[in-house]
Amino acid sequence: MAVSIALVAFLCLLANFALGAPANVTERDLAVRAKVKGGQIFYGCKKRNAIALTFNNGPFEYHDEILKNLAKYRARATFFVNGDNYECIYTPKNVERLQNAIKAGHQIANNGWNSWDLTALAPEDAKIQITRLDEALLKIIGVKPAFIQPPYNNYDTAVYNLIKENQQDIVFWDYSIGDLDGLSTEESKEKYKQLAYRHPRNAIVFNHETVHE
Repeated sequence: MAVSIALVAFLCLLANFALGAPANVTERDLAVRAKVKGGQIFYGCKKRNAIALTFNNGPFEYHDEILKNLAKYRARATFFVNGDNYECIYTPKNVERLQNAIKAGHQIANNGWNSWDLTALAPEDAKIQITRLDEALLKIIGVKPAFIQPPYNNYDTAVYNLIKENQQDIVFWDYSIGDLDGLSTEESKEKYKQLAYRHPRNAIVFNHETVHE
């Protein structure tokens, strides 16, 4: 499984980095968010020397393997999930996967019901993509996600207003390992190595739990 193998290699390289949830929201951010609910945009981690691992398009069959590897290195991640993309979120196995992720201390966030480009949809259809998944996650894990990552990192004024009205904040990834573009395991590992050796101040790394060889 490409993502998991590359992930292990990357985690081994990260002795000098902290691993956290996207944007590593600080106490000050939370105080601001309490006053202004929704509409904030995070383009990167707030915490210096922090790498935020994100996984999109799940839950899928590799979810538990990813959780196992993250636990091995005491790392946490955020899963930007879909409602019906590769598999339906309501299957018993996917319900269990999401609940296991929450129990392990990971974060679950919104990536749209079908992972469709929200800017290509009518406003009412874009709203359904967001709220239908929120409703599912409320049933499955008991909370509405605080964050959303618009599919393909695409948004416009109409989409932004929908998300703000829904009282959610936007998180964008800023480094992709290329798994969605068809890179092999070795090529993805090389992308991880390039990032680690570069010693960035921080990064939000874009992975998919559905990509395999």
